[in-house]
Amino acid sequence: MASIVNKVTEQAEKLGLSSESMPKVYVDETAGSDDKGDGTEASPYATPVTALAGPQGAEVAIFIRKAPADEYAPISGAALKRAKKGLEQQKEKAKKAEAAAAKESQERQREAQKLEESKKIVLKEDPSLPAAIKTKIQGCSELRSKRISVSGWVHRLRQQKGLTFIVLRDGTGYLQCVLSGQLAQTYDALVLMTESTVRIIGTLTELPEGKTAPGGHELAADYWQLLGAAPGGAEAYSTKFNEETEGAVLYDNRHLLLRGEIASAVLRVRSCVLSAFRHTFAKHSLIEVTPPCLVQTQVEGGATLFKLDYYGQPAFLTQSSQLYLETCLPSLGDVFCVQESFRAENSHTRRHLSEFTHLEAELAFITFDELMAHIEAVICETVDTLLEDPKMAELVYQLHPKFEKPKRPFMRMNYKDAIKYLVEHGIKRKDEETGELVDHAVGDDIAEAAERQMTDQLNVPIFLYGFPKELKSFYMKKIPGDEAFTESCDLLMPNVGEIVGGSMRIADMQELLEGYKREGIDPAPYYWFTDQRKYGTCEHGGYGLGVERLLAWLTDRFTVRECSLYPRCWMGEPGESEACYNMILNGLKIGYRHLDTAFGYGNEEAVGKAIRDSGVPREEIFVTTKLVWDDHGRVAEAFERSMKNLGLDYVDLYLMHWPQAMDPKDGRYLAPEESPTYVETWKAMEELLPGGRVKSIGVSNFSIKTLEVLLPEAKVLPANIQVELHPSLPSFKLLEYCKSKGIVVTAYCPLGRNFKLFADSAEFKSLNESEGLSTAQLLISWALQRGTVPIPKSVNESRLRDNFNVTRLSDHAMNVIDNFHKTSGVHGTLVFKTGAGKVFGWTFDQLGWGMDKDGNVIES
Repeated sequence: MASIVNKVTEQAEKLGLSSESMPKVYVDETAGSDDKGDGTEASPYATPVTALAGPQGAEVAIFIRKAPADEYAPISGAALKRAKKGLEQQKEKAKKAEAAAAKESQERQREAQKLEESKKIVLKEDPSLPAAIKTKIQGCSELRSKRISVSGWVHRLRQQKGLTFIVLRDGTGYLQCVLSGQLAQTYDALVLMTESTVRIIGTLTELPEGKTAPGGHELAADYWQLLGAAPGGAEAYSTKFNEETEGAVLYDNRHLLLRGEIASAVLRVRSCVLSAFRHTFAKHSLIEVTPPCLVQTQVEGGATLFKLDYYGQPAFLTQSSQLYLETCLPSLGDVFCVQESFRAENSHTRRHLSEFTHLEAELAFITFDELMAHIEAVICETVDTLLEDPKMAELVYQLHPKFEKPKRPFMRMNYKDAIKYLVEHGIKRKDEETGELVDHAVGDDIAEAAERQMTDQLNVPIFLYGFPKELKSFYMKKIPGDEAFTESCDLLMPNVGEIVGGSMRIADMQELLEGYKREGIDPAPYYWFTDQRKYGTCEHGGYGLGVERLLAWLTDRFTVRECSLYPRCWMGEPGESEACYNMILNGLKIGYRHLDTAFGYGNEEAVGKAIRDSGVPREEIFVTTKLVWDDHGRVAEAFERSMKNLGLDYVDLYLMHWPQAMDPKDGRYLAPEESPTYVETWKAMEELLPGGRVKSIGVSNFSIKTLEVLLPEAKVLPANIQVELHPSLPSFKLLEYCKSKGIVVTAYCPLGRNFKLFADSAEFKSLNESEGLSTAQLLISWALQRGTVPIPKSVNESRLRDNFNVTRLSDHAMNVIDNFHKTSGVHGTLVFKTGAGKVFGWTFDQLGWGMDKDGNVIES
């Protein structure tokens, strides 16, 4: 102890102070707290900077230790110098923050005053001007230099130097309008939001060379009127939709999403595609008919029928209009229909809809080769017709810049040759009994994923034909001389897969009756279909085309749901496995090596398959999966299930997804004290480690409160904790706590659920310019630089690439982002704003999150 006193005395003398006059202040870098400590030995600070800034003043004798097990020692001269420099920097930051706050306050006052003044401005239309010509935007080109009146929705909005620039949308086009002078100073102008409806009157002028706007002209307004205001704030259109908005949110708000340029462009192309098909069919002398949607017979399979009551009799929504089309051949000749079809398939892929637009055709007196040639001609001629319209061509290439018209003739591949190709190229299928990956064999139904992989490798349209009769419907004709196979075909397109399915139909009545028998179908309800063979049969064939699938190919849409006005599909699990599979393949190709999944996401199988198909060595990839709530009492079984889903030899990290458990029998969330508690679940997870199939274990959505219950009981320290972390919820205390315990922190939702909150803020816009980085790159770089592991999610390949390009941020940028949560009203969760103060059965207090019922952090 004497040596410590001597050192302090020596240090004090160097500073020109006597030890008696210097208060002693204690710092424990591990157990201390800058928030709750008071600098005494019993309640030390965590940093020397806080010690210098404390109530004792800057002239203090600082004693410091690394951890509670160490002895206190006087701070070194170098450390004291750094602390003093840090204090000065802190003071300077505080001054700047105070100045910024004052400036912001003044700006708010000016804005408030400006708004009050604006309410006094009343616009009146000038009666001396020529009468305005009412027009739609598409008719503007003929009215340049005229005074016109246009109504529509505010599509884009920008206010600059006393001017308000509006891009107006009315469904027929887009028009740039400029409000100036008092027109831009009214209260309505100052609070105007996108998607408001307005009427604007002014003179339409052609833009000078070098300037651009839709249509090449601009409306200089002399009067305008707000017809219907759209909300701002959290309800603003731009807040609801941004590049990080998740798929479920987009589809829940499809009615608003349709207003976007991409969604509306896809629907315009859809309209013209249908017109082009009708034009092509007319050229080939096919007549359009309208079959019924309510049927009492099946075409594709009973398991996929939507059943309903039809005046006391069972009936179904149609799966296909093919049988009805066949009845028209003797009277009308070749026919087609454009009809909605319905399939009750529990398939949540990017290619399936429960209701889709089915373009079907039937042709008489043809051969199988002629049928495929006809399908090829219809596809190619329809595309040609579509692209002959300059406006449509512009839209198609806007949506799909790399689109190439299909080249004729299409490749034709026999089913048996396809099986051979799959085997030779290592494209396997999953055995339904063992779950193992095995080679395809003749007789197998080629899975959609394998079919698409082959098509994408060959990268040309393919007629896959000659499928086994066991895989096809009862009405399909068998190949003469090879009767185990059928005259059937699928047209496969790169990046989409099957868009057309067709076949020759059985012409012989006895063979058709045998088909009914083979499939266990009662022929009685099909008497009218059988009669087509009884009353003068002929060789005939037909096909069905999924309009949404063809549209996805034309416009390069990731899912057919983007090609339907209001998509109807089985929602299934939240994983959207095919989207996940493609996202991971793209991510691994770019260089990502940390993959985060969970049983609860419903995408473990897709993750495992993508890893296997990627060609990246397993040891280079870090894989995390998680234990779901209702498996807390059966950890070993749940782990085995996840391993089977993933198809991997081991996982790198297995997390307890939430501290709360659920009773698997009644779906009730258990209280913290009910068994199995998260401590009991953790002990069961520890027992997985000796097997070597899980390398480490951790927790997710825990807090300091729940960790302090768990850690004393744990034999194995959690290697990782995964929590929501972003600038609105930086959780400095949790980070500090986990660092002191040696627990790595993973940040989920690092871009925030409301990305626009950051992207549209003045702070991030300034950093975009000063750091030369996008908002996403800033957020990910900040997360990495503060020592966390961010796991951003995006299905968009270009954003995956952008997010991968991170860098070290300046101290200024780190400081700005560190302090973003201090902005009024943003400090809290962006994921779990339930309004009820609880999530998955537990209150925020039980979880230890320190938030009010609205998810805002309670400041201590």
